[in-house]
Amino acid sequence: MQTLDAINRWLTANPVYASPDSKALTGAVAGTVNDHGSPQYWYGEIAGYYLSWAAWLAGQKGALQNAALPPLLTRLAADVMAWLEREWARQEPPLTRVHANGKADWRNDYLFSFDLAMILRGVADARVRFGSAIGSWNAEPVVDALRAFQSKNQILAAALPRTPQRSSPRWSLNPGFFQTKTAAGIKRYAQVHQNEELAGLADRLWQDRVDQWLRAGADTGLMPHPDLYALEGIAIVDQHSGDIRAQLRNRLTEYAERFFSDTSTSELFRLDVAAQWLRLARLYQCCDSARDRLSKLAAEHFDATFGLPLRTVTEDRTGRTWVTLFWSQALAAEHDHAEYRYADGSALLNIV
Repeated sequence: MQTLDAINRWLTANPVYASPDSKALTGAVAGTVNDHGSPQYWYGEIAGYYLSWAAWLAGQKGALQNAALPPLLTRLAADVMAWLEREWARQEPPLTRVHANGKADWRNDYLFSFDLAMILRGVADARVRFGSAIGSWNAEPVVDALRAFQSKNQILAAALPRTPQRSSPRWSLNPGFFQTKTAAGIKRYAQVHQNEELAGLADRLWQDRVDQWLRAGADTGLMPHPDLYALEGIAIVDQHSGDIRAQLRNRLTEYAERFFSDTSTSELFRLDVAAQWLRLARLYQCCDSARDRLSKLAAEHFDATFGLPLRTVTEDRTGRTWVTLFWSQALAAEHDHAEYRYADGSALLNIV
């Protein structure tokens, strides 16, 4: 519990930009934080994650027992919403990544439907939890931008180039199973804002990608980060049958055996993947020994200045906000005081 409390304190004190010298950046959420606690870049996707996390945490029993936390989360969510509104008030969609030092980033050559879906989900989650206290912005410019991704062949493209680009093998640029989470984010927004157009799009996309995932079986490629996005998208929507639940458990067990048997030496091991896996393994109540082993990693690697790094085998002194957000939920689940919905649908799950 001490590590979880420290993580939540860091998340409420560090990644959301607040400076009287740069009001335009107030509410921007840092993607990475250096070992001096300074943000290195910020972006819309992580802002969406943060809004969903703040809404989730504000609904926890422990949060409600802390009189200072709900108003703090409300203020932070309002700042993030205001930043998103400013960013999306321009004629063109904002850049995918904005670096403090002006560094070039290949992601800025594209606009990603996954990022837009995470913004929409965050706006919806925050609206439900905080109501009018976070302003009135309803993310309509994001909805308008998302419409450009619709495709007869793909249902929804993964990325659109801002300028003509060559095709790329990067997983995030091409349609894939990970878009179940894209669909889940769109569906959440559609439910809250009663948008039948988006609801239909989300349902078609989710069903198509789940069907593809089922047909692929064990041949999904096992790329941990996007593959676990796929599993999260399936779990969040929760329309799946007992057969799919069995496949989900099998996949989680396979991950435990292939990626988590030795976390001390593998250069491929990532803390965000471990947290993603932990949330799902807790949800589906599998792999107890691996869960017990992995759940100790946060305490070993958390730093009060920069949060949690991406990798464990290098001297990584750069914190990642999304990693830290994921671990907040993973540890809450392991401590069994999160609003988690188990496979029988008995409680609410809001996977960031």
